[in-house]
Amino acid sequence: NGTLKKKHCLQLRDCYRSCLEIADGNHLKSIAFCCISTGEFGFPQEEAARIAVETVREYLAQNTRMEQVVFNTFKQKDYEIYKGINIKKTSFWWNKGIMRAKIAKYS
Repeated sequence: NGTLKKKHCLQLRDCYRSCLEIADGNHLKSIAFCCISTGEFGFPQEEAARIAVETVREYLAQNTRMEQVVFNTFKQKDYEIYKGINIKKTSFWWNKGIMRAKIAKYS
């Protein structure tokens, strides 16, 4: 019925976490994400960004090989949402028409 439920939030969190675990298991040091589920699936952008950032923060706080995570945003609104979240150790930039937010594990 289009109502966001707790299970949807948990599923999105698990999606990010699974991707991070797979990347880590393959000895990757970085990974890039788009704004998962905010397009066709209609997940609210602000909530999706919050879940993405919290999940990545929690994961990077663990013993992991991962050194950086990049959020690629294709819409100005998404870029502003990510930029508005208080993300420490983050840089924002524009490259080839794609706005990006990068969270680094180390300062």
